[in-house]
Amino acid sequence: MKGFRFYAARDGRQECIAVYTEVGPQINRNAAGGVVVEGLASVFARENSPVCWTGISTEYLRERYRRVSERKAREIHPALFRYLDA
Repeated sequence: MKGFRFYAARDGRQECIAVYTEVGPQINRNAAGGVVVEGLASVFARENSPVCWTGISTEYLRERYRRVSERKAREIHPALFRYLDA
């Protein structure tokens, strides 16, 4: 899918984050590490949660997620793609 990179939770939870790549990282002094990227993330701390648009700390992303293919992300988090494909 053009314009997104996908990341899966390192702890095995069935959850992914879709980072929007058409906009670069932004400085945010309130975020861990001071830099955020835009994207879609889970609303609730449960598997296959609905998603919403948000800012994601790059430090949080680096520590808790790993890059995965779109195909793998579709397997892990179908609700994310119900939103993206709509």
